[in-house]
Amino acid sequence: MELSDHFGTSKLDEPNLDETVENIHLCGYANENNGGDKDGRPPTNHWTIFLQTIHQRSVKVDMIPGDGEDGLQGYILLESKKYAMTNKGIKSVTFAPMNRLPVKDVITIIMANGRDRYMFTEDEEGCRFWICTVVKDLEDAKKIVEGSEAVARHTLSYYWEFPTGSTPRKMESGTFF
Repeated sequence: MELSDHFGTSKLDEPNLDETVENIHLCGYANENNGGDKDGRPPTNHWTIFLQTIHQRSVKVDMIPGDGEDGLQGYILLESKKYAMTNKGIKSVTFAPMNRLPVKDVITIIMANGRDRYMFTEDEEGCRFWICTVVKDLEDAKKIVEGSEAVARHTLSYYWEFPTGSTPRKMESGTFF
């Protein structure tokens, strides 16, 4: 499979791209200090996608900032994991594909819709918006049930406090280029 330059695959076992996705997990990582950033912005969770395949394995799809002159251009890390999803998450949402869905088809949908070309905000915010956009693309492609994006947007519009609790948190939008 030919990937754009906006992917990092050093930890991807390429045969995993042909495996069938059993579940799509959106996972928010715990912010154990419940701290914001050095500029006084409120705390947030970093969110990723885990494409769970057979035998409780997965391919992690992680949009992170760091590329480009200003470090705000997104980069998608694709990593093979020996588990269904992280155990460092504080909140997750799971969607089951409606039909057979190979991992590579999810990556193809991401690239076909230009979701691999993404700029984070100046505050390095945008992973939540990016994930909701990808979920909408999967919904539009009839890969997951209608209404999935609304569920994702609702869940990702909160900061999930450690060890419990939640607070509404504005979802900052990056831009596609």
